Amino acid sequence: MGITTLVESGNLTDANPSMALGGLTHGVTPLEMAGAFGAMANMGKFNKPVAISKILDRNGKVLFQYEPKPVQVCKPSSAYMLVDMMRDVMRRGTGTGAAVSRPCAGKTGTTSEYHDAWFVGFTPNLSCAVWIGDDNNEPSGRYDRWR
Repeated sequence: MGITTLVESGNLTDANPSMALGGLTHGVTPLEMAGAFGAMANMGKFNKPVAISKILDRNGKVLFQYEPKPVQVCKPSSAYMLVDMMRDVMRRGTGTGAAVSRPCAGKTGTTSEYHDAWFVGFTPNLSCAVWIGDDNNEPSGRYDRWR
């Protein structure tokens, strides 16, 4: 699903039960998280995230347009089940504050001692990831007081 930081061999691999909760050796960037969640929204088809999708000149002529090359990375039925669960996060769970007035889904997450807080959400055609933390791995305080 576009995550490049997985450690797949050696003494400290990411192939462990905590992987499902984000317990990774090197972590994941917000861009990779947005791409992975975008694949779920796209029924298991991954498109590499891009910053610029189109460039026009002053007359409206297209100078550049990104052409996605989707890769099927999981079964559509698996992606559907994940999306369905994450819709509830936005309807009545920890992501209600990020809900928008269109179909959306997402996931929140906080690590032990508030070192990191995440929100990754998506609509049928957009995906976004937000990370709050401190690069020195110090606790950043309780995020629920920032609401």
